[in-house]
Amino acid sequence: MIKYYMKLLLLVLFTSISLTAGQNKAGKFLSRLLEKDSVDQTYKVWIYFIDKGPISLKEIIDPTSVISQRSLERRKKIQNRNDLIDFLDLPVYDSYVQKLIPRISKFRQNSKWLNAVSVEASLVAIKDIIKFDFVRQVELIEVYHKRYDVEDKSVFKTITIPNAPMALNYGQSLTQNQQINVPAVHNSGNYGQGILVGVFDTGFNRLTHESFSQMNILTTYDFVNNRPYVGDGQGGQGTGTHGTQTLSTIGGYKEGQLIGPAFGATYILAKTENTASETPIEMDNWLRAVEWADSIGVDVISSSLGYLDFDPPYPSYTWQNMDGNTTVVTIGADLAVKRGIVVVNSAGNEGFNSTRNTLIGPADGDSVIAVGAVGSSGTRVSFSSVGNTVDGRIKPDIMAMGSGVRAASTSSDIGYTSVSGTSFSCPLSAGVAALILSENPKLTPMQVRDALRNTANNASTPNREYGWGIINAQLAVDYYNIKFTHTLPNDSTNLTGPYRIAVKLNSRLVIDENNVKLFWGRGSVTDSILMNKVAVDSFVAFIPGNGNSAIYKYYISARTLGGEVQKSLPKNAPTELLSFTVGSTANITTITGWNLMSIPVEASENSKEALFPNSSSYAYGYNGNYFIKNNLELGKGFWLKFVAPLTHNLAGQIISSVSIPVSNGWNLIGSLNSTIPVSSIITTPPNIIMTPFFHFSNGYYATTNLEKGKGYWVKVSQDGLFQLNTTFSKYDIQYQYDFEGYDKLKITDVRGKTTYLYFGGNLDAGYELPPIPPAEIFDIRFITNFNISNSVDLIKMQSVESPLALEFFSNRNSSLKISDPISGELLSNMYNGDKLKLDNNNAFGIQTEYSLGDISFQLYQNFPNPFNPATNIKFQIPEASKVSLKVFDILGREIATLVNAKHEPGEYNYQFSISNFQLTSGVYFYTLTANNQSKTMRMLFLK
Repeated sequence: MIKYYMKLLLLVLFTSISLTAGQNKAGKFLSRLLEKDSVDQTYKVWIYFIDKGPISLKEIIDPTSVISQRSLERRKKIQNRNDLIDFLDLPVYDSYVQKLIPRISKFRQNSKWLNAVSVEASLVAIKDIIKFDFVRQVELIEVYHKRYDVEDKSVFKTITIPNAPMALNYGQSLTQNQQINVPAVHNSGNYGQGILVGVFDTGFNRLTHESFSQMNILTTYDFVNNRPYVGDGQGGQGTGTHGTQTLSTIGGYKEGQLIGPAFGATYILAKTENTASETPIEMDNWLRAVEWADSIGVDVISSSLGYLDFDPPYPSYTWQNMDGNTTVVTIGADLAVKRGIVVVNSAGNEGFNSTRNTLIGPADGDSVIAVGAVGSSGTRVSFSSVGNTVDGRIKPDIMAMGSGVRAASTSSDIGYTSVSGTSFSCPLSAGVAALILSENPKLTPMQVRDALRNTANNASTPNREYGWGIINAQLAVDYYNIKFTHTLPNDSTNLTGPYRIAVKLNSRLVIDENNVKLFWGRGSVTDSILMNKVAVDSFVAFIPGNGNSAIYKYYISARTLGGEVQKSLPKNAPTELLSFTVGSTANITTITGWNLMSIPVEASENSKEALFPNSSSYAYGYNGNYFIKNNLELGKGFWLKFVAPLTHNLAGQIISSVSIPVSNGWNLIGSLNSTIPVSSIITTPPNIIMTPFFHFSNGYYATTNLEKGKGYWVKVSQDGLFQLNTTFSKYDIQYQYDFEGYDKLKITDVRGKTTYLYFGGNLDAGYELPPIPPAEIFDIRFITNFNISNSVDLIKMQSVESPLALEFFSNRNSSLKISDPISGELLSNMYNGDKLKLDNNNAFGIQTEYSLGDISFQLYQNFPNPFNPATNIKFQIPEASKVSLKVFDILGREIATLVNAKHEPGEYNYQFSISNFQLTSGVYFYTLTANNQSKTMRMLFLK
């Protein structure tokens, strides 16, 4: 790369050379006009100023008043942090411009880098302007007609695509991506995020195309018509079909159709080219655009443009001018690189010449990455320009596919087309440059260039036709990366440590040995250690133990001496961590979404972050109300959310028993490290359990066992203590509600989450549900907090998504009215098998009115059964009568009379408790008598 001050000197010599007294201020081309033509015709000219007036760099206290903070940060990669702005960043002196205004026909634009303005003026006015002392030089603006991309008529074989797994569906854009190994980078999650790309082209006529629907376009500007709008029409000149195609090539995204290499980058769009046939295309638009892009903070410029042939009165540039120092855009492009911008440009479509180059500016720039074109087979296409530059540098730099490239249609929002030209190998390569910077944002433009060139397929023998060859995105992204070689420590029973962590580091850049660090902690990362260098490329650190079982989490961080690359192992640390275990552990699994859970070990590090770092919510405990639970204790239940199914390895002491304090009302308890039946729980005082034990999975359900890692609701009648022990006697007691014979309403939301509500039972039976879960958790119940009703009731809903599907089931000819709770409007009168679709998002979305149908004489099995200390006995009678319900022992002796009174038709439920009787374990009978009918059932009592 030409040193900065030499480049600046070349710019000054080209644009604003100080002329001694008597020298002509008219430029080379303007001088010819002045000699031959005195007609008062209007011409487009650059007017270069002698200085920038009294403005001084010392007066620029805030650099962000000149360029953006992003631009300043980018420049730090190359320039001294105390010298991030220079003379070229100062604006053109406005007083000079104002003195020109009365003498010109049209003011076009200004360039702070050139310290010049472009205007339209007559020859008479130009002669007058030359006389100003503050004017250094006046020259005609170079103009040329656009060379459109060519149709490639060569025949190439189709490249063989390796059958490697890919995370994305590239459709027919697979070949152009696979040839340069882009899918491998995408598979790692790198899509160009965090990189700002400037695309310079003819405008962009179809930003409504589906491949742009996810594109982040920061800003746009039309430098041809001087307006923000870069599409066609609205009074502007030129069409933007070419820009639409190149933009889709670099950053379009529509799975199955087209995916650009850098679809995750952010874009700014500049219309610099006028395609109208009667209007030549001018280089000052490109210069103004590059200054604009620099001020915003662009990281990469993709320019599918070139300058070679010009309109009269100019002679065209020739191959001899492709020396890296002649054209204004080449000098401007190299200055952009000096400011930290990666500039990628088409090499040109001028084809092959055996004796000279066929390049176009600014592809000849020593700091510009010039891109040639190959076909799908990897062979150079016939139209692709060749080098070398006049001063002997190899061009093009790199190659990518430029024949039969998949691009967005310019006539349809959902169509696609095939295009050819180095205009399309350029954005493919610029997209890979964005991927390189997304991986290592502090790399300089020349490092990006070297990464692209030195990993291409012709790097060992670069030449004037093929350059360094077809790029390889994965190799280029990794070119300057730090390579970690590390073996995980073995799990251990040694609780005291220390534990040795060793790593080898390799990079093409020098490793900063004072910044190799180990970040570690028990359960979660809490501390850091500087790793000690023990060999040329090896570093070691020791983690201390603390005498307890634990899962040690850690990652390693390293950087290069210049700070260009900073990497961690694992790559996504600290989100992703390495780990090893000492002592005992337990594994539990969780599902996607909310989990009602507990920890089955006594952990030394019991914070939610340490035990469940992959959770996506606070942990919520319950003490009469929900509260955020920071420390997770053995025996206590809690709610916690996860974004995917996971298996968790928890370190801690495995214990066989735990005492859990419980309070009057509902309690959220935990479990042990193995499944135990609820019947084995000992309570102090005895007989305080009022309900079954409830777990949650898309709704509450009663369970007979407590499983490892899960949490459970239970209601008790007074404060007390639960004793859980894996060695207690186990009885198969069915702690569950018996809904046999009840009518039911099935409610399913649009996601498939389902709840059943029941009708026709006796609320005295205690069909109460646990407290409503925290917000966002699906729950449907009656406003009474029961899941059963026998009359008019309201159904309340939480985290339910409409529409709802309702279905009613009845085996006794019952009916259920569904009404709007606000308006009272009857929505449906449902009978057995009826279905209803309901759009309603109200918290109280449904009112029900249940009417019991025909019933028969029935006596149901008691529940729970076996029981201790109490059980429920349910029966129904079809007509009013005197009812008798008695309990007998196995010898037929009467133990208790539960009912001896007249009852109306309906269902009833009575509780039988041993608290008033001295019973031994064994079989007992209960008998129902009514309407001259009788039925007897057996039940089992277990102490």
